Amino acid sequence: LKIDKTFVDTLTTNNTSHLIAEHIIEMARGLRLKTIAEGVETPEQVSWLYKRGVQYCQGWLFAKAMPAREFMQWLANAPAPANVPQPPRHAEI
Repeated sequence: LKIDKTFVDTLTTNNTSHLIAEHIIEMARGLRLKTIAEGVETPEQVSWLYKRGVQYCQGWLFAKAMPAREFMQWLANAPAPANVPQPPRHAEI
């Protein structure tokens, strides 16, 4: 279940976004679905999401959008982003 960038953008500063994101995560957990947060741009967002059980994050914090072939090359050579919280065992980047 995807958490839209609209909510990710302000989840650490806006109570409404925070509550909506938490409810999406809880609904996914109840339905046994995995969650992905899109538009992740800050380490604070990653930390907030991982602490609440989000399994996947995507966004500019990790890499720009790119075609699949370019992604495979990037994946083979990219260093881990600096200052990004490490995902817990339940999460993937």
